[in-house]
Amino acid sequence: MDKVGIVTAHTGYNYGTYLQAYAMKKFMNQLGFDSRIIWQKSFGPKGRDFRLKKLIVMTLRMAINYKYSGGAIQGYTRNFAAEPSEESKKMFDEFSTDYLAVEEYSLHSLKKFARSNEVKAVICGSDQIWSAASMYPDPLYYLRFAPLGKRIAYAPSFGKSNIPDYNKKRISKFLNGIPNISIRETAGAQIIKDLIGKDVEVMPDPTMIVDWSNWQNNKKEDYLLVYFLDEPQEYVISDIKQVASKLNLKIKVILSEHKVYSDLPNYEFVDAGPKEFVEMISKARFMCTDSFHGTIFSILGKTNFFTYPRNYGKVQSQNSRIETLLSHYDLEDRLRSECSDIDNLDEDIPFVKCEAIRAQDVEKATAYMNNALDACLMVK
Repeated sequence: MDKVGIVTAHTGYNYGTYLQAYAMKKFMNQLGFDSRIIWQKSFGPKGRDFRLKKLIVMTLRMAINYKYSGGAIQGYTRNFAAEPSEESKKMFDEFSTDYLAVEEYSLHSLKKFARSNEVKAVICGSDQIWSAASMYPDPLYYLRFAPLGKRIAYAPSFGKSNIPDYNKKRISKFLNGIPNISIRETAGAQIIKDLIGKDVEVMPDPTMIVDWSNWQNNKKEDYLLVYFLDEPQEYVISDIKQVASKLNLKIKVILSEHKVYSDLPNYEFVDAGPKEFVEMISKARFMCTDSFHGTIFSILGKTNFFTYPRNYGKVQSQNSRIETLLSHYDLEDRLRSECSDIDNLDEDIPFVKCEAIRAQDVEKATAYMNNALDACLMVK
């Protein structure tokens, strides 16, 4: 059986990050490959990516581009501030061990793995691995260690709708080094067109193209699930209260207990890892979230939901991926961006239509990947 290597985000105690990594691995297994998530050895706390070269380069580039570094620093600070409870961390770590089984190599060994005759391709994707504003566009995420003919990008994201000037030259060079590219958002496709003049296909996130039924529970329970990566604004808290009151639902909170939740009536905080995240969304009567993958699993779990723009503060908005997703499924009305009375709680989301669109996406993703694999150099 041919092997494929997968390079993607898999740390940081974020549900979507871990689940997209697992979905990418599962997708390639379904296509008949022995898929491995591979990574360069790092140091530091478990669940975090600390590589010496990365930290040095980031520090130097922040010093050189100091007027842009505030947003980057704020982004990292916010990620650490939103860490889950110790019990939830344990569940994340167990999921990583049981389902991701990441194989870490030295850079030399990564190159050796990629050159092996047993490895047909090395794939980067999905998630925001090509972070546009990063002070360290990571060569690992652009597969610089792999033979040119084996490089495939499946639905990575830039996270933003434009590339800062300080990254354009480097990212253009990296993109030109990947023969087979797809992207996750329409904004990302335009970025690539502008940078290197190449038209690329927009692919669904891998979590949308694999089956989760063994982790889902079709029996709904009377609770509203609240999951926010950033602290919700005041109008969002008002919405949560309205939904809970009008539908007579208990409120359950996962991942982070933001300070503003103290204004919610008798909410319950629940520890959850990635697997429990999928199950809890499928059982919820309603979901309120600012998360891209929270939105995805609401659609997959046939759970009514509202999605909110993330409260990025001074960090440039990264909402293009949610807008692309909701537009694709004709669910733009589920995005709540301002304070107003809620009058559509009794409207059912057309999940049958969503399933039909998803089926087309599975066919599209499978065709793209098979074509990209066929285009790879066969090193036997």
